[in-house]
Parts: sequence; structure tokens; C-alpha cells
Amino acid sequence: MWSHLPVGRPIVQPPRDWFAMNNPRHRPTVAQLWDQVKVPFSGTARSCIQYANELDTLRPLMVTWEPYKDIEVVQLGVSTMCSTDEDLYKMRCPLICFYTVEYHLPHRVVRQFGLSQEWLVEPFSTSVELHKIDHQKQKKTVEFETLHHEHMEVWDQLHDNLYENNQPHTKYNFRTYLSWYRGVTRTRLKTQWT
Repeated sequence: MWSHLPVGRPIVQPPRDWFAMNNPRHRPTVAQLWDQVKVPFSGTARSCIQYANELDTLRPLMVTWEPYKDIEVVQLGVSTMCSTDEDLYKMRCPLICFYTVEYHLPHRVVRQFGLSQEWLVEPFSTSVELHKIDHQKQKKTVEFETLHHEHMEVWDQLHDNLYENNQPHTKYNFRTYLSWYRGVTRTRLKTQWT
């Protein structure tokens, strides 16, 4: 989030030196850029109001849409593991971690891949049922393969679930998308705060 949005972004200190390795897989990830930070005000009582105000005043030009192309990232020389299986980035699929299942829906955020954001955004149910699965209600569950069987089947069909869009991002298309988006969503968190 810090790479994309200036909201709540901490003050970045110089990162610690990464140990030298010949294997390109052992290079750092982008997280290394945020290795040493100083959080400005997250612990104060006003931080919620401050974050809401910052979010409400964001403009598209203030967002870093494709942070992995920034000069800092290029100079870092990230691990080759960060670009392995790039075809999976655009896969619509359930992401499973023990009790939790959340859907990866790249068609809602393709701008970050340098692609043209399509609209009307295809509806996709993120299933209220998924959010009823949690550690408290299934304390004795250890057979996660059984619990998440149907979601694992969707994952196995990954090549059928790839989002196909090769249209490059254009400013004109994005402005048209934003006009549509502002008309169908709430664009302020707390009007009285801003």
C-alpha cells in the first residue's frame, strides 16, 4: 500500500545493506525499500481522521499506479522470484490460507498492470459464506483440503480463469473510467472531516 498511496506512508530511512549473493533468486524483494521506516503518527488518537482526510483528498496523479517500475525498484535489482509465474498475476482465483479464503480479482485493478481499466466492472460475488469461515468457529478443523475443496478446484483450473485484457492504459480511457466510477460509488469517507 505504501508504494501505491502516499496516505499514512512512513518516513523512509536508508535500508540496511543487503548481503551480496550471486544467485538472482536471493536478491531482496520490494519490501526491502521499506526495511527501515519511522511511522509518523499511527499511534495517535487523530490518526483515523488524518488517514480519512488524506484518502478523501487523493487525486489520480497522486497515486503510484505501477510502483514496480519506479527507479528505486529497478536499482534494487529485485529477486527473480518476484517475476516468476507472471501469468498468475491476472488469474481470478481464491487465495487460501488455512481458514481464510479471499478472491484475487485483478480485473478490478488492472490499471496497476499498465492495462486499460474496463467498465462496467464485471460483477463477482466474494461470497458472504467465505467470511463465515474463521479460526474461532472451526477450531478443531485440520482437514483444510476438505474444508476448501471447491476453492481448490477453482485454483486447479487456473488457465481457464486468467483475465484476458491486453489493451494498454490510456489517459483518455482512464478519465472516462473515473467519470463512470465517481457516479456509481461513494468517493468520500467522512464529508464532515474534510
